[in-house]
Amino acid sequence: MLAPVFLPHGSPYTIFEKSEFTAFLNRFGQENRPKAIVIFSAHFESDITTIAATDDVHDMEYDYYGFPSSFYQVQYPARGSTIVAAMVEERLRRNHIPVQRKYRGIDHGVFPIMMHAYPEADIPIFPFRSTPSCRRDSRLRSVKRCKGLSKMAFSSSEAVS
Repeated sequence: MLAPVFLPHGSPYTIFEKSEFTAFLNRFGQENRPKAIVIFSAHFESDITTIAATDDVHDMEYDYYGFPSSFYQVQYPARGSTIVAAMVEERLRRNHIPVQRKYRGIDHGVFPIMMHAYPEADIPIFPFRSTPSCRRDSRLRSVKRCKGLSKMAFSSSEAVS
């Protein structure tokens, strides 16, 4: 299992860039092949911590404005897993972290990183949404409370603006 990893996504231009950062993401993905990825994104907040639970391909949330049309045609066809989402949800509840299932697609705090690290989109991803009062250190504590997930070979990533 990987320890929690903070990966900044940069700007939406990261989607199309070839840079030291995107080369790092490529190497990171080649060297780290988890069975699933839990992602905390600060691009969408809710009243309660939520996890997107779906077996389908995640919808794309183009949460940026004023970019060329190609930025709104990008696809990253990663799936989730309702079975694994239920295991993550249960682990959070056992650690007294209120959570609910509420679907929302993946935003630009998620897909630019994943497109470079895992271009095949073959690893289930689980976007979490945090509350406005949940600071980054609180999200990392939530990830650490899920330590038992390591037996399921999970990776944790955080995309924060």
